[in-house]
Amino acid sequence: MEPFRAQAQPAFASTGQGKRTASMRRVSGAGPNSLVGSNVALLRQQSRQSTRTQWASGRAVDLAVTHTIGTGIKPQSLCPDPAFREAVQQLWYDWTEFADADGVLDFYGLQALAVQEWVEGGECFARLRPRRPSDGLPVPLQVQLIEPEQVPLDHTTIVTGGNSVVQGIERDSVGRRAAYWMHRQHPGEWVLGNGDSSLVRVLASEVLHLYHPTRAGQLRGIPQLSRMLVRLNDAGQYEDAEIVRKKVAAMKMGAITRKPGSNEGDPLVGEGEADATGVADVGMEPGTMLVLEDGEDVKWFDPVDVGGNFETFMRWNYRGVAASVNQLYEEVTGDYSTLNDRTFRAAFNTFKRRYAFYQHNIVAHQFCSPVWRRFIDLALIAGTLQRPPGMTDRDLYRVAWTPDRWAYIHPLQDVQAVLKEIEGGLSSRAKAVSERGDDIEDIDRQRSDDARREQTLGLAPVAPSDGGDRYRVTPSAPAPEPGASKP
Repeated sequence: MEPFRAQAQPAFASTGQGKRTASMRRVSGAGPNSLVGSNVALLRQQSRQSTRTQWASGRAVDLAVTHTIGTGIKPQSLCPDPAFREAVQQLWYDWTEFADADGVLDFYGLQALAVQEWVEGGECFARLRPRRPSDGLPVPLQVQLIEPEQVPLDHTTIVTGGNSVVQGIERDSVGRRAAYWMHRQHPGEWVLGNGDSSLVRVLASEVLHLYHPTRAGQLRGIPQLSRMLVRLNDAGQYEDAEIVRKKVAAMKMGAITRKPGSNEGDPLVGEGEADATGVADVGMEPGTMLVLEDGEDVKWFDPVDVGGNFETFMRWNYRGVAASVNQLYEEVTGDYSTLNDRTFRAAFNTFKRRYAFYQHNIVAHQFCSPVWRRFIDLALIAGTLQRPPGMTDRDLYRVAWTPDRWAYIHPLQDVQAVLKEIEGGLSSRAKAVSERGDDIEDIDRQRSDDARREQTLGLAPVAPSDGGDRYRVTPSAPAPEPGASKP
């Protein structure tokens, strides 16, 4: 008798040979750059088209920009020298208005446009453009945004010196980015006619590359809308079909038929002129009745109603659309009918953590900080800033990037929570003020001015509702007049 042998079982359920997993075995083993190179050009075109034509895509892109940038991710110098810190903040404030090489946006507008390009097109490039002192800028620097189509995905070669170029990005022998190869103009910009579309080599130190790598070694970005394009297209077609069904049902359409042999060759009641194909329509005005000829009959079209399934299906579908771009369904669709305060807070907390990652790990690191370092370098060269004696580069460039504080859901409770954090030593006034988009030194200066103005005008200080204000600037009492009695 042969010994019993256990049937071999797959190590993982999805690697089995059954029908359920047959399609799962047909997966691509392509590397990150091969996969991107063969797909992202079409994905980018589909994403841009969807943003232009699909309301949910456009809304998702707008929300991504709003939540990532808001009114701007602002710098706060952490240089230990107070004089330098104040000077660089004021100079930055003066320069932001002139940051755009096209002269259209300020620096925070550039942030928003760069993020829009990243979300819609998968990535965005920017060139740091030094300017002449004669240009009259506060700092001789501007930033030029460049669409990803201008860095060709199909430019892969070996250049003189042995560096490899993959998808328009040149790297040295140890894998560091050495340069970017760019078209002199956008290859799809017909307005410029048949201009110069040759490639130029731009040093990597002069280029910023904003994108979200999702695999190790990935060189180029993928549009964030990629995961929602098929579902969104299907939803759009289904929605259009339902609109047409409603229109057909409202217009009470039908067909007039004849019995064989009756009135052949005679026009139907209300029949119009035939078109080029010989087909004619029969119109019926509202509030009228048709008088049919002998042998004619009307068959009304009665489209089948989807009942209550339409709204349920669309809500389910757009929940998937919103989740695919890490956004809240209620914000994407404007449908808050099934939401309560508790579930919104829970969902919003996870949502905020995701966008905090975008703000700090992507935008601040890849876009904002390189601009800040070049800004300080050129300001020192131009003489508009003076390097403090003995200051190290690390301390000179030290900066914190602070996005807008999230809007209060419950203003009173949220403000009280911030005050408790400050009182308990878990936060600081400087951090809390910076998160609101303001500057602590400006706030303190204004509060001091308020206190002096109240004292000059003899106004009584406004009493806080809790009976005390730990951080209020209290003016000293004026000296009594000579000979006046004490109160």
